[in-house]
Amino acid sequence: MENINWDEVTKKEARGSDDYDLGEVQEVTSDNVVTQKGILDKKQFEIPKHLVKSFDGNKITFALSESDAESLYLKDKPDFDDAISESETTIPLIQEKLEPAKKEKVVEATIVKEPVKETKEVNVELTHEELVIKKPVR
Repeated sequence: MENINWDEVTKKEARGSDDYDLGEVQEVTSDNVVTQKGILDKKQFEIPKHLVKSFDGNKITFALSESDAESLYLKDKPDFDDAISESETTIPLIQEKLEPAKKEKVVEATIVKEPVKETKEVNVELTHEELVIKKPVR
C-alpha cells in the first residue's frame, strides 16, 4: 500500500485473514513488517509489506491466512531468542496492600455447679484398749 505512513505502524495491532492474531508490530524494515505474538510462548513473524491489505491507524491487516503465516513467515527460533535478549523489557510489579481482617467468633456458655456424690472406702488402723477381767486362780 502506497499511502501508509510506516512510522505510525510500530506498536500497533496486526491481523491476518479471518481476524487471525499476528500480535503487535515490533519493527518495520524496508521490505518487511516484523510482528510479535504472545507473552510466554512468543512467536515472531516477518511479513512482506506487499501483503498489507489495510491500516486504519490502530490495526494493520494483512492478506495472509493463519497457515501461511505459520509456515512461511514465522521467524526461526534461534534468531527470535537473540532478538528477545536485545529488546528485553522489564515490567514493574504493581504494589499490593494487604490489610489483615480480624474475625471474632463468640460462643456463649453457661457454667452450672452440680453436687456430685462419691462413696469411698478407707481402711484405717485403729488401736484401742480392751479391758479383760481374769479370775484369780485358787
